[in-house]
Amino acid sequence: MTLYYISGGPNSGKSSLVKRLFEAAYLVVPESARYISNTDERFKGKKIHEIRSEGLMQDFQNEVFREQNKMLGIVNGLEENVFCDRGFVDSVVYYRNNRLEVPKELLALALKFKSTAFILELFDKGEDDSLRTETPEERREIHEGIIFTYEEFGYPIIRVPKMTVEERVKFVLEKVKNL
Repeated sequence: MTLYYISGGPNSGKSSLVKRLFEAAYLVVPESARYISNTDERFKGKKIHEIRSEGLMQDFQNEVFREQNKMLGIVNGLEENVFCDRGFVDSVVYYRNNRLEVPKELLALALKFKSTAFILELFDKGEDDSLRTETPEERREIHEGIIFTYEEFGYPIIRVPKMTVEERVKFVLEKVKNL
């Protein structure tokens, strides 16, 4: 199995790209933060700033990490390529961004599951959604933190420019074919 991480700051089009890859019959791992925010009663219906203001950010990040670990455990050992909507490195970024201690196990897994990361460039105008409501400055800060941290962990990075979802799918698949 080869993992490919789809990453970038909030509102860079990650989930749309992963959805299209899934629709094209590729194996995907969905974003854990979204799954947790839709299924865990403590976080259901809350935006990130509400989770933070209620003092639940440590619990939220821990649940995201647990879910990521579980989802990657399910696909580990498969022969097909797997596209992940964010990876362990992204979790490191969010722990750090929220000034939380990064679990040692997370750091170890980020090193263990090292693979190519496709970093999607941010779109000029982001839209708030059911979970994320970052300002443009916060989105840029997270995006830069993601790039820095993937580089820090030694992951090969392929930057994906601003283009339509269909063009991004074609771009990513062409790059994967040539790796």
